[in-house]
Amino acid sequence: MYRNLDEEKTIQQQIDEELLKFNWGAFFLNFIWASFNGAWKEFWPTFLIMLLFSILTNIPLFGIVFFILNIILAVYVGRHGNEWAWYGKKWDSLEQFISVQKNWGIASPFVLIFLSIVVPFCITIGTIFIVGPFAKAIIEESELVSKSAVKTIVNAPGYRDFQSGKDVANYFIGKNIYTKYFSIDENRVLVGKKGPYKSVLTFEKSDGYCSLDEKNCYVLYSIVTSLTNSNKLQHVEKTYFDDKGNIKSEKL
Repeated sequence: MYRNLDEEKTIQQQIDEELLKFNWGAFFLNFIWASFNGAWKEFWPTFLIMLLFSILTNIPLFGIVFFILNIILAVYVGRHGNEWAWYGKKWDSLEQFISVQKNWGIASPFVLIFLSIVVPFCITIGTIFIVGPFAKAIIEESELVSKSAVKTIVNAPGYRDFQSGKDVANYFIGKNIYTKYFSIDENRVLVGKKGPYKSVLTFEKSDGYCSLDEKNCYVLYSIVTSLTNSNKLQHVEKTYFDDKGNIKSEKL
């Protein structure tokens, strides 16, 4: 009987010693590690703070402070990782627990490097080969639509009567040129069929003459970035024009 008590005491001492050790898997891959090791219940309050600090690192000057605070929290997670995992998940034995945490500790730096370098690299490549052509198509469309709009404005029978961008917008809406135009305010019109509008033309025209040098008349092409709010825009190109229909475009 005394032998069994001694054995139990020895095992508990081993557990206590193991729980005091630093967990490198928890330090490097905190929320990923917590999800697989039954530690999420204890970890989630720390995770929310770390998430907040990560957002605050974008603040000029003070960002470095929150970055350091995040590292301190990661150390805290590593310090308590073994304890959270041991009591948060059922393990077959202490040996199994030690083996699993050791493997996490070995793999975690490589996984972190993969997530920090390889994944952003793949996203960049994807942006170049997938988003790039899409962006090019938008630019080409903006050039075509803007040039057509300028030609329509300058050749309009009442061109000399246009005193403002509002007059131009009303002309486009009244003529229902190209596909469909729907007014959203004084000098802007939505382009496309009713529903998920895809682009917006903003008109500006001087009440006198239009000059490329003065840049006092232009068509601004923008794309709508929200399916529910036509005021959320990403400006693509501004096309200046003069009374003769000459244009000068600027990518935005």
